[in-house]
Amino acid sequence: MPARSSDKQPRTKPRVQQPAYAPLSITGSGVLDAVSQPVHLQVWESIRRFRRAVTAAEVATSARMPMAQVQSTIDTLHSAGLLELVPASRGQRAIRWKTNREQILLTYRRDLPEEELLQRKMQHLFDATQRDLRAKIKPRTARTNRDFHWNSVDAAQLTVSEVNEIYELLQKVTTVLRRAKARVAALDSSASVDSNYFVSMDVEPLLEGALPLPTMQCIGSTAESKPAHATANASETKLTARERDVAVQLAAGASRAEVSRQLRISPHTVTEFTRRIYRKLGVNNRARLAAKLTSDA
Repeated sequence: MPARSSDKQPRTKPRVQQPAYAPLSITGSGVLDAVSQPVHLQVWESIRRFRRAVTAAEVATSARMPMAQVQSTIDTLHSAGLLELVPASRGQRAIRWKTNREQILLTYRRDLPEEELLQRKMQHLFDATQRDLRAKIKPRTARTNRDFHWNSVDAAQLTVSEVNEIYELLQKVTTVLRRAKARVAALDSSASVDSNYFVSMDVEPLLEGALPLPTMQCIGSTAESKPAHATANASETKLTARERDVAVQLAAGASRAEVSRQLRISPHTVTEFTRRIYRKLGVNNRARLAAKLTSDA
């Protein structure tokens, strides 16, 4: 008899709908546990890909994982606020789950030793994930002319403008990957959704000729924010809540059309917000915006 989730609905507090790129604090309840294992991220991505509320059984089938493991993972993700529960109804007897964001973006305080320590623990997640994926890379002897591969390791002296240019290029790569995920999400449920390429990109500053640990996908902040301009007053440098939502999404790589759709505002309004954000923070492109949010968040 196939396994099925319990009809008893777990207690849950109503959650406020989060913007698609809303960040989570690394110190949030259950957040570190939720993202500390690759299998948790795989289940979360599987649910996100459905683009609708799904049952644990559907996730287990899609991810090819045992039902008990999937249900345990869902409980962990839900406790951390990364999933929303959709109660059973007359038309749908099983409880379902859905993601409430388009990516997992974590924040931490660089000036607090305890949060810095948590951030370092995240390194184990990236190491484990890379080891797992690298173990699945197709051997060169099994590759054909249709298989693409590219490897490059460089150390260079870069100017600020060159770093900004690299950032813009990386955002284009991110856009392609996001578009590919959207395409896979639209496939028929019987189609294979297995990944066929491993994409890893590291851009790291050099210290005494040695590369530091890979950068976490976290936004670090300090207790105090520095003004964007020495002559600017506090009201000019502080972003409104809506401007902050737009700024975070832009820095995360979302296109203006995506920001418009996710925040339910017109493209013209996104453009106006962008101009205001750039003026208040004293930046003129996304690379500098991301750097500003990282240092002054």
